Amino acid sequence: MTKRQDGDKSMNDPMHEPESEERQVVLVVDDQPLNLAAITEIVRELDVQVRAASNGQTALRYAELQPQPDLILLDVMMPEMDGHQVLAALRSSPLTRDIPVIFVTALNTPEDEQGGLHEGAADYITKPVKPAVLRARVEAQLELRRSRQRLAAQNTWLEKEVERRLQQGQALEQRLELSLEASGLGVWEYVPATAGIAECLRWSSSLTAMLGLANAPDTLAGWQALIHPNDRALFASLIQNGG
Repeated sequence: MTKRQDGDKSMNDPMHEPESEERQVVLVVDDQPLNLAAITEIVRELDVQVRAASNGQTALRYAELQPQPDLILLDVMMPEMDGHQVLAALRSSPLTRDIPVIFVTALNTPEDEQGGLHEGAADYITKPVKPAVLRARVEAQLELRRSRQRLAAQNTWLEKEVERRLQQGQALEQRLELSLEASGLGVWEYVPATAGIAECLRWSSSLTAMLGLANAPDTLAGWQALIHPNDRALFASLIQNGG
């Protein structure tokens, strides 16, 4: 597999964070001991952690163990609980529904493959397994899994960063308002309506007090009425030209 390289990047930003050296986990499920041993040995060559289960119930239990599998190689024809039932159970649980599954089976008709993919399998490999093909398919799914996890981490970080900066902006605005109130300066802010943004009209309480008003005007027309008649034309010009 491709070697991971760490750069000199921020540890707080997952978009520039060195990737973990922890190996990915592959769960192999097959009721035939020889098949289980052979597939496990092939997958180990990819330098991953491998878990092996010989039946569906054990596979479901192993799928929830931490660290959870990054990929499941699942036989279809098994007693008691077959691969289709195992896949359905995996998809029904919020803990395991996102784990990719590759069917590895002797069922080799186009209808079998189409049915398996329709059920939600990420890939379909027929037995007897060709080692090179199995390794390539497994490696592709593991890389896709890693990319999706990285993208999810980046999205989570971005959401938190946006929220953090919004809170910073609100805190700065509150401090500014407190400073203005303490200074006794009267401040009026007007932001004209633009596409998708409503008109904004804000007053400081000190300005309202200076003008002897019980409440600040809530419209631009109300503010204009307070301006001396000789200055209204200049004010209108300023508003029209954006100040």
